[in-house]
Amino acid sequence: KLLQDHYISVVKSSPAYQQVQEALASVASYLGINKGDAAAAAGISTTAATAMVASNGRGGASRWAALNTPETRRLLLSLAGTGLSVLVAWLVLRRLLSELADPASKDHAAAKQAAARILRSIGADPSVRLTDYELVLAADLVDPAGLDATWADIGGLDEAIAELRESVVLPLRHPRLAERSRLLQPPKGVLLYGPPGCGKTLIAKATAKAAGARFLNVRLSSLFDKWVGESEKRVEALFSLAQKLQPVIVFVDELDSFLGNRDRMGGGHECSEKVKTQFMTFWDGLLTRSDSRVVVMGATNRRHAVDAAILRRLPCQVRIGLPDEAQRLRILEVLLAGEPIGGDVAAGLNRVAAATPGLSGSDLRELCRLAAVGRLRRVLAEAQGDADAAVEAAVSQHAVGLDDLLAAAERLRIASGVGDLGSASSSVDVIAPCPVD
Repeated sequence: KLLQDHYISVVKSSPAYQQVQEALASVASYLGINKGDAAAAAGISTTAATAMVASNGRGGASRWAALNTPETRRLLLSLAGTGLSVLVAWLVLRRLLSELADPASKDHAAAKQAAARILRSIGADPSVRLTDYELVLAADLVDPAGLDATWADIGGLDEAIAELRESVVLPLRHPRLAERSRLLQPPKGVLLYGPPGCGKTLIAKATAKAAGARFLNVRLSSLFDKWVGESEKRVEALFSLAQKLQPVIVFVDELDSFLGNRDRMGGGHECSEKVKTQFMTFWDGLLTRSDSRVVVMGATNRRHAVDAAILRRLPCQVRIGLPDEAQRLRILEVLLAGEPIGGDVAAGLNRVAAATPGLSGSDLRELCRLAAVGRLRRVLAEAQGDADAAVEAAVSQHAVGLDDLLAAAERLRIASGVGDLGSASSSVDVIAPCPVD
């Protein structure tokens, strides 16, 4: 008995024994039980643990021999199983808590994956590190090569194109102009205003493509968040993302719905007002940086409804109004270029332009579509035999004629609900003056 007690006291004083005790204490503390219960849960007795520790305190051969004992293997397997179960439980709990805290986490993850693909496709600098908020917004980023709008797709807006080319495109494509003269720096804000359907969004995309700038289309749903403080972080991420990937044109469609006149609206929701203030604050940060190649471009049908503080940040304002007869003729030529048309169209297209006063560019596109559908309808009605064969014959014989275009113009006139299409121009193309303090 004396020898056994002496043997146990020697073993307990060894470093290996202390390590085992510390491990058992850690497990017991984590599980909220005492150390004796932890040893019992592991399936080891005091005598077995003492023998195992004593063996570990000897030479290398004895240490490996001790690992082969049933008691030692049971201890190691029990500790490993407990640790793995705790780890799995912690991972599952963290996943559940993250989904409860952010129900849209799956949508955010999908947006981040889409943004990562876009960044690779546009050849972004791999050294650029984006935050989670920036990755979500990067899903709306379009590379210049991916834009399908060019100046050639726009007809009848030569003055607007010239203004944008000189003020925006040249400084962005040739930054040395801005380095040489501060007066030639690109404007930090551009406003495209005018009636709906006149091509404001198309012009914005064509400007970005001509300037070789990335096009960041801002969606209000990507800025506003129901959680307090998240919307402000997204606004900050919007400008930091544009600054990292410049040159960038940040496009905000329907500007009046986001940055509307606060006086006329009688104030707004507190969260919305904070987002507007944050947006203007970071916008001012662009204004103070001479090397910035980020341009905020907005489009609106109601210039008078935009806040005066926003209009001051949009020094370059280009009006995109309803086309006149010469501009409508040019738009029709662009829309029908490359399309199968009859020989009488080229000579009589001016008649269509004269018969469509008050129509916008999108209205003229719809006119051409109606003419093509009307022609297809007549060809199918005249075809005989199998329906599929009739469709193939219609495809080969399909050519829009002047009568088709004039009939489509009359159909639009009736659908408009007015006796004369010309009356539409005076009721739509009215731009109120901007209030100035």
